[in-house]
Amino acid sequence: DPDNEGLSSVMSINNAIPGIDEWGACEVMGQQFRSGEYDLVVFDTAPTGHTLKALASPSHVKQFILQLRRLKSKLLGKLLLFKKKEADELELCLAEFCDEIDELKAHLADPSKTQIVLVSIPTEAGFMEFYRTINYLESIGLKPRTLVLNNMVPDMGAQTWGLAGDNPAVTMVYHEFRNQQPWVNEYRKVCDQHDISIVGAVRLPYEPKGVGKDSHLGDFAELICGPDKIHME
Repeated sequence: DPDNEGLSSVMSINNAIPGIDEWGACEVMGQQFRSGEYDLVVFDTAPTGHTLKALASPSHVKQFILQLRRLKSKLLGKLLLFKKKEADELELCLAEFCDEIDELKAHLADPSKTQIVLVSIPTEAGFMEFYRTINYLESIGLKPRTLVLNNMVPDMGAQTWGLAGDNPAVTMVYHEFRNQQPWVNEYRKVCDQHDISIVGAVRLPYEPKGVGKDSHLGDFAELICGPDKIHME
């Protein structure tokens, strides 16, 4: 039915909008940005696919709202849901919502306000996910600046590696170290092309968590951010 074509279009866009949890995460970000209450806000995001859907949700939601605004008169004429005053209030609400979405998108895309830090591991699967992620982020106007390459096997040196073949434990670690190196090189190449800095985090003999003076989380923070951090230029 041609008369229902607009309504069908709205519904199809609505079906493409991410779930309420993803949009809710963006709403929380926007609230924190606008409040000015904190000097630094850190969002520890969900796994990659979920996070990318959340970051794309402002554009999807705005598209849906703009479609509603374009079809407002037709919807009101057909459904007779609102009086003129209510329709004006709805239009104002939708316009303000679009402005909030634009503000959030601008904040996320501003490198002076937002830094996107990716975390990956030196394996084929890790590299492929990283490569897809940076290309998708750039396609929606977001620029990652830093990569933390986690779970790296450090170079133990010729003396230790010389035990490989005689010592099963050293042999296993040495082969894992060698398997990682081609992917480390691939990360370097792509990061150079996209102007992304790399911070390497070696595999640790402890789990980085906890609070207080005996916290391994503090040790890990010093490894990443302190004077002894491993930084791969």
